[in-house]
Amino acid sequence: MQARGTRGVPKDDLFAGMHFNAILTLGTRVRIEVLKAIAKELQSPDTHAYAPDFGPRPILVVLPTNKPSYSVLYGEAIERYGHLLTREKLTHAYKRAGTAFKGQMRQNFWVLHDPKPRTSIKRTADGEPVAN
Repeated sequence: MQARGTRGVPKDDLFAGMHFNAILTLGTRVRIEVLKAIAKELQSPDTHAYAPDFGPRPILVVLPTNKPSYSVLYGEAIERYGHLLTREKLTHAYKRAGTAFKGQMRQNFWVLHDPKPRTSIKRTADGEPVAN
């Protein structure tokens, strides 16, 4: 007897002929580009970092050689490593946003539209605050 899937369709035929795609919005794609810019800044002989291109939730994965690896979501990555970003380092994010960078996109991505340098807490390469 053959195993049955949803609504009596044999499991082998359940997904036959179907094509699956992840649906990523423009906002998600821009977030990934911002995380890639951060990852590029975190690269060193002791640390490897990357932002996966594919996924509904943009994450930054950091792989230090002498410490446990960790991943952070977009908001935490901006909080920890936003001070590493400059307008010049975000060219791919601007290109990805294209002409859509108006209104809601501008509100969502203040990192891309900050006209003056931000004063922020100085942090180590691992994102930890530096004591004064």
